[in-house]
Order: sequence, then structure tokens, then C-alpha cells
Amino acid sequence: MAETNGHTPFLLRRETILVVFVLAALVIGVMDGMAGGSRESWTFGIATILVYATLAWFTHKRQSIATWATVLVLLVTGSGYLYDGFVALTQNSEANMLGMVCKAVVGIYLTWGALIIHRERHLTE
Repeated sequence: MAETNGHTPFLLRRETILVVFVLAALVIGVMDGMAGGSRESWTFGIATILVYATLAWFTHKRQSIATWATVLVLLVTGSGYLYDGFVALTQNSEANMLGMVCKAVVGIYLTWGALIIHRERHLTE
């Protein structure tokens, strides 16, 4: 990991990755709730946000099982966002292109963040 004078760059910090992880769940949950419009859509979105926030909190506290779970969820979520973004960009769809580019960038960041958190786990043991 690149360090400058003993400090990790802001975007590569564990806390930043976890905050983006929870914020992405929040944004996607709200967007899905608005698109679905049903009570089930909102319930699932809120449950997802709560689970992600709980995982992020325990990962921040360096709990081993939560860290493993967060790394796996980050990989699945990040690669899913990346896939959705690239599929929408490569097809002639009527999807919001700016939104899909943002989703792909967040997907790359979350996937990379999973690798950073996994690597930090090994460095602290």
C-alpha cells in the first residue's frame, strides 16, 4: 500500500472504504425502493443498509468474522456494480449513462477496497 510519511492516502484507508460501502448501499437501497415503489422494495433496502452498516462497524472494530464477511460482500457487491455498469454501457440501453458510469466506478473501488481490507487483515495478524 502506498504510504506517504507513514500516512495512508485518504481513499485507501479502511474507514473510507467502509463509509463508501455503506453509502453505496444507502444510495442503491433508496433508488431500488423508489423504482420498485412497493413496501417490500423499501423493506429489503432498509435491511440491506442495516446489515452493511453492522458489518462495516464490526470490521472497523477489527472483528475477524465480520472482516471476512465484509470482504466477501465487498467483492460480490463491487463486482456486481461493475458488471451492471459495463453491461449498461456496452448495450444500446436507455439507462442513465452517468449513473451507470458512477456505478462502475464504485464497483471498481469496492472490489479494490475488499482487497485492501483483506491485505490489512493479514498485516495486523
